[in-house]
Amino acid sequence: MFRGTLGAGHFLKIVDEETLQNSKLLIPDIFTRKHGEALFDWVLVKPPCGSKWKMELAKEDNYIWLEKGWSNFAKHYAIKSGFVINFKYEGNSEFNVAIYDLSLFEIDYPSVPISLVGSNIGDDSVEKSSMPSSRPQKKMRTMPTANFQSNPPGQNLESKTEGMK
Repeated sequence: MFRGTLGAGHFLKIVDEETLQNSKLLIPDIFTRKHGEALFDWVLVKPPCGSKWKMELAKEDNYIWLEKGWSNFAKHYAIKSGFVINFKYEGNSEFNVAIYDLSLFEIDYPSVPISLVGSNIGDDSVEKSSMPSSRPQKKMRTMPTANFQSNPPGQNLESKTEGMK
């Protein structure tokens, strides 16, 4: 019987408006029952572009949510109501994820991977990841006189170059 999982540690989440408004994503019950005790107080979420996002978990009764850090992740990848996220649990509180838009086509991930992994979840440190991407990277066209400022967490890095193309 299909119970909402694709494997022992693999699940899909459809993002709804409430998830975006409340800035937290509920992890399915079946996953929580199977793996909840093994999770730390945080998880590491890794999309295919090489980025790493550390998110704090909120645990109440038998429910677990991705909370602090989820909002920046959702904004960075422009996640909207109706998007689907495929979570694959890798152990050690780490998930590989793939994000699908409203047409159920995987999104184009930003070409500059970032890492939001630090001692403080949600801090303002943004580092380029040294992990190679498993996907070809888009090249950004830049102007030699462009003055780039550091990007705050959760900002789509490609949006800063839109007007320069």
